[in-house]
Amino acid sequence: MLKYFYQTTVWKLLVQISGFLLNLLIARYFGAAQSGDLFYLLSIYSLIILFFSFSLESGIIYFGTKKTISFDKLISFSLLISLLSIGFVYLYFLFVPNSNALITNNRLLFWSAISFITGNLLYSFGGSLFYAKNNFIFQHKVAFVAQVVLLLILILKWANLLPSLSDTTYFLLYFASYLVMGIFCFLFFIIQQKEKFRFSLPTTEHLKLLFKYCGLAWVGNLIFFLLYRLDYLFVEKLCSATELGNYIQVSKIAQLFFILPTILASIIFPLTISKPADEILKWVTSLSRLIFFSYSLVCIVAIATGYWLFPLVFGITFTDMYLPFVLIVPGILSLSVSFTITAYFAGIKKLDINLKAALLGLLVVLVGNILAISFYSIKVASIVSSLAYFILLVYLIKVLKKLHPI
Repeated sequence: MLKYFYQTTVWKLLVQISGFLLNLLIARYFGAAQSGDLFYLLSIYSLIILFFSFSLESGIIYFGTKKTISFDKLISFSLLISLLSIGFVYLYFLFVPNSNALITNNRLLFWSAISFITGNLLYSFGGSLFYAKNNFIFQHKVAFVAQVVLLLILILKWANLLPSLSDTTYFLLYFASYLVMGIFCFLFFIIQQKEKFRFSLPTTEHLKLLFKYCGLAWVGNLIFFLLYRLDYLFVEKLCSATELGNYIQVSKIAQLFFILPTILASIIFPLTISKPADEILKWVTSLSRLIFFSYSLVCIVAIATGYWLFPLVFGITFTDMYLPFVLIVPGILSLSVSFTITAYFAGIKKLDINLKAALLGLLVVLVGNILAISFYSIKVASIVSSLAYFILLVYLIKVLKKLHPI
């Protein structure tokens, strides 16, 4: 078990590091406006992916591991959903005019959507199939290699060693990499199967099991996605492209803080099943304090140096990052601490508490952004998000104290 944990953690960190470097290079090379358009487009595509996936990846891991549903049926159903996403994207572009500033050609935008959405579905489902076979690192290896290749191509382009490679072509390669990853994961899984693959859809009973198991996870993922990304929509509509690019990079820095708490939460979750509640609560409170105080020190350093460090690292078009980052620091600390608590509630099968906390935070984001429309800015967006994350944490602590005398 420890071997699997260490291997998974190492490869996850490698993927995070390579992803951060790729994001950093894209921001420096293309500037705040273009990179902001790119990452905003990805957030729209990610929402479509969330809707289409219906959190099926969790069902694949669960029923594949228990062998309740055969891998042939899980593979076939995953492929069907992925193919249906192509039809949805086609209908969308058939009726909705292209207003994207990043890729003005409608055909190219359609290709980018197909590549990213269908590719991510295949990648997510394929990775889940490997997880069900206790292979926890193959998916991360594929992502790491793809991101390193994209990094090298952009470095060569920046050094003028690929003069024929236009910006649009690079963006298309970026989107296409997800389709390549997805197809590769699926094909490799099918090839390494001992038995020959036969297309066979799940029965009605199997579908009932899948949708019942995945439904609650899907609702939770949707709420948390909106909690983290709804502010993008307000910033995109009410602020300039450069401000959007700056705000998204602040959000991406915040997400870096959540890597460690997510890993710690993945340890807390299974322990709640096998360990006494008092022992787990000691772990939860100790880890929460550790995260809070260590991250407070990191944030103090970032606040002290960020005014000149952010433009130095990301480029001269990112001079508007500093104040929004300072304003979202309380939210970063609050959300970082909340991960261990939500993992505990999930482990004791009280997912409704996590959902209520997320809904409360989402309500604050929605109402706060709407009330601030007349004087909106990326600083206001940071304040609202920070307040939402803080209220989410307060709710979780209040419920935890009601359940246990801590």
